[in-house]
Amino acid sequence: MRTFETNDVCTNNRLLHRYLTDGVESIDFIDGKTVYHTVKLIYYDNIENNEFLVVNQLEI
Repeated sequence: MRTFETNDVCTNNRLLHRYLTDGVESIDFIDGKTVYHTVKLIYYDNIENNEFLVVNQLEI
């Protein structure tokens, strides 16, 4: 789970929007080399590959 570096709601919302639209950078170390990946949170190329759940209230 990624945490936000600030307590400012507007800044965090902008960052979350960027994660949703551009993806999240991930770093792997493979065979002694650094490999960068972009993990897409929403697959825009084929929207059918996503699962969405809309709820009014969620009790945890």
